[in-house]
Amino acid sequence: MKKILLLQIFFALFIISVSAQNPSGKLKGFVVDWQDARVLGTTITFQNKQFRKTVEVNSDGEYEIELPAGNYVITALKPNFRKYRFKSLKIRADQTRSFNIKLKLLPTKQVKCPEGQLCL
Repeated sequence: MKKILLLQIFFALFIISVSAQNPSGKLKGFVVDWQDARVLGTTITFQNKQFRKTVEVNSDGEYEIELPAGNYVITALKPNFRKYRFKSLKIRADQTRSFNIKLKLLPTKQVKCPEGQLCL
């Protein structure tokens, strides 16, 4: 019985020790366009000096990620939209933070048509 109790205590201390070495927090949010419509298929990269992870928003345009505590550069990419970059977002251990991303459309090319012709 003593051995089981000691083993349980050792295991609990081990779990606490491992958790303390890798404190993390959660970040969640959604990606929208200029009209606040959700932008599906967006990839978001979270990066700092020791860590890099890329996720894709779900079918509702939302994401959720657990990250080690620290400061991150966030990059979001989606075809036909400008690259989004946020230089310093702080993630704190044992906290959940919301962070929404607003993408801007790339400018469309203006084509000059000769008078009297239809250009598409």
